[in-house]
Amino acid sequence: MSANASAGIVLPAVFTGAERVFHMAPTELAADGATTTTMMTGPWMLDRAGVPVRGGLGVLIDVGVGSAVLAARPEPDSWGVTTEISVDFCTGPPADGSRVMATARPVQIGRRGGLGAGELRSEDGQLIAIGSQRQRYLARATPPPATPGPARPPGGSTLPDLLGLEFRDHSALRLPGCPELGNVSGVLHGGVVLCCAEVAATSAVGQPGFTTSSVRVTYLRPVRLVGDIRFVPQVLNLSRSVATVQVRVTRPDGKLAAIATVVRESAGGVPN
Repeated sequence: MSANASAGIVLPAVFTGAERVFHMAPTELAADGATTTTMMTGPWMLDRAGVPVRGGLGVLIDVGVGSAVLAARPEPDSWGVTTEISVDFCTGPPADGSRVMATARPVQIGRRGGLGAGELRSEDGQLIAIGSQRQRYLARATPPPATPGPARPPGGSTLPDLLGLEFRDHSALRLPGCPELGNVSGVLHGGVVLCCAEVAATSAVGQPGFTTSSVRVTYLRPVRLVGDIRFVPQVLNLSRSVATVQVRVTRPDGKLAAIATVVRESAGGVPN
């Protein structure tokens, strides 16, 4: 990541496989603490029905907002881990090769962690989403940059195929452990968790005309990229206008790694 030296803390060049898979550019840090991160869209963001995957913005949200919290940490030698991400969508992302830009700022910073908020906009300035991230600081040296991975892991032209996602009816989604989907610490990237959770919830609802309006993820444990990661959705409520889905993310050892709540809404539905 690049940074303006007058900002006080220079962000390390944390640019891992996940950022490359999702076609992101390095983050820029301004002197006032604001960060700017861009992602190049394209047909790879489509699902198998040809609809842009809103969860495909997860890595951009995680990195874009998280960079602002990380840059504001009180101790430069500390590091940060994501504990929560929340995102509210105003519209779907483009998939035409244009850029989406995330701008973010720290909202509250303490000795043990911080909160950041930001927004995602298209090239023409349309608001796509607003997001926030909570981060916990760890009192240890900043890990070295990860070895750059390939442009993308093996897969097809759609986002589910690109990530190697396997659907098992509507009961579970399986993500094979792939080092290229990791972060600088060598565990599954938080933005990829958000993305897969949104895909799993979409599959579970299965209602035409519904779109994801919000995603909330709480991260409980890191996920090593060895073995299969399962995303198990449970539809908590489904009416003609709103669906609420909880997605439980489990590691290969069976331990719970994250819990996501995904809300999907119908543009023309009438509440029951």
